[in-house]
Amino acid sequence: MKKALRLYLGILFSLTIFILASCNGDGGSSGTPSILSVSMSIPTNNATNTSTTPIIQLSFNLPMNVQTINSTTIQLVGPNNTVIPVGAFLPGSANTLFTFAPSTPLSPNTQYSVVVTTNVASSVAAIQPGSVTTFNFTTGNSATPMAQLTNPISSSGVSLAPAVEILFSKLMSVPTLNATNVQLIGPNGNVLLGTIIPGTVSGTLSTMTFSPASPLAANTNYTIQLSSGIQDTNGISIAPTSFT
Repeated sequence: MKKALRLYLGILFSLTIFILASCNGDGGSSGTPSILSVSMSIPTNNATNTSTTPIIQLSFNLPMNVQTINSTTIQLVGPNNTVIPVGAFLPGSANTLFTFAPSTPLSPNTQYSVVVTTNVASSVAAIQPGSVTTFNFTTGNSATPMAQLTNPISSSGVSLAPAVEILFSKLMSVPTLNATNVQLIGPNGNVLLGTIIPGTVSGTLSTMTFSPASPLAANTNYTIQLSSGIQDTNGISIAPTSFT
């Protein structure tokens, strides 16, 4: 009888611990990630030959508390741990993406770091990162504008009617974003006519969207080609660039 009672109590204790763990642990019904992190940075970590006037973007894995995103909680650091002044942090994409830029051009051929402190917080239960996150990049020789990111990224399985978004490193001259300077190159070098839709320009952010005039062929490689005719607002041309 006593042995059976001890066995019963042991099973009851084990079930109690299991239920408490299920309710309070990471396997709870909320499904909310317990760790806040930076899922992407532009420039990418350890990038080289970055423009001396870069646009910097950080993407978080959770919606952020915008009040905690500022030049105190996220810093651009240069040589000798000097904090570089930056402009406003522009939120986007449901407060998971933030864009900012240095207030003045950076020094050429110099390493800089973007430091995300533990004082940033998510708007989801005020979750904070467990440790400081640092991304490094090195500038090149000039303030030449660059195409920093494309969406879709060079990849396969893209829609037959894609809207190709391009993020530039500087504020661009919208009239230079045209069908002569931005072309979609198809099989055998054929140039496919498309429609240039100037993207939004907000603060230091400059993007453009390219949409082909008709659906593309399936299982086929295409290339977006950007010519040096594309210029920033200071008349500086980009280096010819292509994305497949």
